[in-house]
Amino acid sequence: MQPPSSALSLVPPPFPPLLHRPTPAASSGTMDSKSLLDEMDKKMHLEREEMDKKVSNERAAIDRVIKHERDKMDLKIKQIDAETDKKLTLDRQQMDIKVKQERAALDHALKLERDKMVKEIKKIRKDMDQKLRQVWDEMDHTVQLERAKMDSRNMQARADIDQKLQQIVKRWIRNLC
Repeated sequence: MQPPSSALSLVPPPFPPLLHRPTPAASSGTMDSKSLLDEMDKKMHLEREEMDKKVSNERAAIDRVIKHERDKMDLKIKQIDAETDKKLTLDRQQMDIKVKQERAALDHALKLERDKMVKEIKKIRKDMDQKLRQVWDEMDHTVQLERAKMDSRNMQARADIDQKLQQIVKRWIRNLC
């Protein structure tokens, strides 16, 4: 409902011009000037009341239009808020899904990398164990050879000592005899 265009001007119009002015000759007639003034006051009072009612009605119409527009604006704001909340919720859900996917991909990549490192470590340990075994075997072989040499030398030395002792004993026996 559109308010009338006169509702926009809330200033009452100027007093209407007097259509007929009492002349001094007319004032001496049937109506005296006091009753004429009283009648004009009543008429002005009625016009003022009518104007106040008209202004009040126009204000009420404007207030209804303003209230209607405010209600429409509030409803529109609520709709926009609801749409924004819905969009933000969807965006957050999509972000959560994306983060979960990225975490899963990262966890998978880390697991693959860890498995690869474990395999490399196992291979290195195996190689080191094999080399260590080889070194131990070589050392055992070397030690055995050295022991054999030492045993051979010891046996030779004992044989030499036994032979020298026998020679000494034989000499003693000869010298004694």
